[in-house]
Amino acid sequence: MMHMLAVVLLFFASDVLRPSVREVPLSGKLSDEPSVKKPVVITTPEEAEKVYGNRILKDGTVDFATEQILCFGWVSSSGDVLTAKMEAGEVVFTYVPGITRDLFVHSKSFVIPKTAKWRLITKFR
Repeated sequence: MMHMLAVVLLFFASDVLRPSVREVPLSGKLSDEPSVKKPVVITTPEEAEKVYGNRILKDGTVDFATEQILCFGWVSSSGDVLTAKMEAGEVVFTYVPGITRDLFVHSKSFVIPKTAKWRLITKFR
């Protein structure tokens, strides 16, 4: 009986335990004008399929009823870093440009709540 109760609690807690912002290991197609400042905002399964193919639809990575994906694609130094975290109910993306003199194609995708406000800040080394 205890095992069944634990399974039920875990099932209902899974949505509560899901982080409000998370990176997903998917690389998408770059937009026509790739820029770290202008991510592609994906709000439906159809839009996701255009960017990622069928991969995102099969594993239930995103609940499009309550979540959306921001797909950042840009070309810059291989040392660039892009991270995300929640701060006071807002998603803050932090971009740190790399210092190497090479060009690298970057693609990072983050799942955030559909209703969340977000912003991008740039920090230099």
